[in-house]
Amino acid sequence: MRFCGTCVGQFIIIFFSPPLPPPLTPTPTSPPSPSQMNKVPKARAAALFKYVKSINVSFNPSATTRLADTRSAREFLTQIQSKKIAISNPRLIIETDVHARADRPQLDIAFVDDQGLGGENLKLTTDEMVVDTIRAELFQRCMAIEQDYDLKGKTVD
Repeated sequence: MRFCGTCVGQFIIIFFSPPLPPPLTPTPTSPPSPSQMNKVPKARAAALFKYVKSINVSFNPSATTRLADTRSAREFLTQIQSKKIAISNPRLIIETDVHARADRPQLDIAFVDDQGLGGENLKLTTDEMVVDTIRAELFQRCMAIEQDYDLKGKTVD
């Protein structure tokens, strides 16, 4: 706040003025984070699950160490058991291995395209990952399979 003053006899008169507006220069924005760059709309995400054959989630729910944090594996398991995904791919097999071993949480995803794109399952150790990163890896692979199917004129059904 700025103020100006004048002296009139023995009294000082102070005039207050509102603060100046900020300059009109644009403020720099930070680049999007990797998880923001890999965002897939919900309707599209459910449709991409038709390229997934099976998902196996393995974790120890009573693990207390930082190296065996199962939060992301459990959250991912909860998300893939939604009704939308079940409708988009009724043949999807979801297996859960809840154990008491000191193993790190694992996620093994098999795709319908066994021979193409490396033909390997997506195997992730999820204790150091957040769910957004897991989904980004999954959707990236599904979109590559979808593009391959579109180029070859194949369908999943």
